[in-house]
Amino acid sequence: MKQLLLLLLFSYLGEANDVVEFDGNLVNLIKDNDFVLASFYAPWCGHCKALKPTWEKLGPQMAMLGITIGQIDCTVHTDIASRYAVRGFPSIKMFRRGRAIDYEGMRDQESIVAWATKASGPAVRNSARQVDDLIAVGGEPMFVYNGPDTKGDLYTEFALLAEENLPNIIFARNKSTTTESEIVSVIKDGGIYHFNLEEAGSMADFVAAERFSSFPSLTGKIARESVENKRYFALYVAEDENDERKNVIKTIAQDRSKPVPGVSFSHATGSHFLRLVNHMTSRKDVGSGELLVLPPGSIDGRYFRMNIDVETSKDQVIDFLLNIQNGKEELLGESPFMRVVNDMLGAFIELFQKQPIMAGMIIGLPTVLISFVIWGVCSVPEVDDGEPMYEENDSEEESDGNEEAEEGPEEEKIPEINKADPADPVRKRPKRKTAHYDD
Repeated sequence: MKQLLLLLLFSYLGEANDVVEFDGNLVNLIKDNDFVLASFYAPWCGHCKALKPTWEKLGPQMAMLGITIGQIDCTVHTDIASRYAVRGFPSIKMFRRGRAIDYEGMRDQESIVAWATKASGPAVRNSARQVDDLIAVGGEPMFVYNGPDTKGDLYTEFALLAEENLPNIIFARNKSTTTESEIVSVIKDGGIYHFNLEEAGSMADFVAAERFSSFPSLTGKIARESVENKRYFALYVAEDENDERKNVIKTIAQDRSKPVPGVSFSHATGSHFLRLVNHMTSRKDVGSGELLVLPPGSIDGRYFRMNIDVETSKDQVIDFLLNIQNGKEELLGESPFMRVVNDMLGAFIELFQKQPIMAGMIIGLPTVLISFVIWGVCSVPEVDDGEPMYEENDSEEESDGNEEAEEGPEEEKIPEINKADPADPVRKRPKRKTAHYDD
């Protein structure tokens, strides 16, 4: 509600544009400012062009929040794009005291303002509401610190985790507490659960394990983080919000007394989720009532499947999940290589159906060229006249031997030249004797 009122207030600020064009000095700008909101774009990108009008309207709003806002052309400043790991356009990043936070929400004005408000706000919120009220409100999981002060080691670790996970996870300090001891808890799924160092291992592990609801609505981020954390991801595809079959999976997901080890749960409701589910499983016919389980490691199109009906029991689903981990269920889907091959084959078939002439040229021309090359290589005549390439010449060998045997007449040795007297200015060279031969 606050974000909506803030948005209405800023609508009266006119057309003032506080969005600047960043250049190579962005690195220094990030060091000198606490909050910098940057859009990394490319001039040829259609999504970047669509974002530009909305981005320019954000200038006055970000100025009121103390945020420096701008955009940078990644085709010019490629070194900046590489430095901040820009993988697509447009990429929106908030730099909070030097730390980059990626924006993954909708690209409308209200969503960006709400996210930027959280990203530039305090990492730990102060809440004066009672715990029972917070539980009743529900919503996203919230980690709460209960304690008399903020000088202890437990709160210091709590605040550091809050800063690292801002704005994706909510951290709050309960100022209405009357307890004398320090307690860290998470409020989720209609209950409150306390941090226990012996059970969780560390507070960071506790936050990582409890950061999502036990049965959240599907997002790509939830699925990706689940499989990357070496957990199976069990996804139920519901027909609508009133799908009674979903309650069986929800009961298993929220049963903390007997949790299924190594499995995270989620649900997809409505047709707008089917595209994401089809991409995750490399299918085009995913229907309601299916329980799809993705193996840990990566989302590569492979999955396990179980059909859920109104008579399916909780024990049957648990047995199915345990059989997967024990290697007793068949892994469906395709490997990444076969997925690429089938995608290429499907694209060609679709092209052949829509434009058969072009598809024929794509296959026909390379085939003709390859055929000509093969024909040219195979039709070259062989040169073979039955004679050796090099002949031995016996006469040359004989003549070589004779030449070695014959030697010319011995020449008369030239007598050694006597050295002239150094005092004599004229040095006479003695005459050379020559030998005479009779005919």
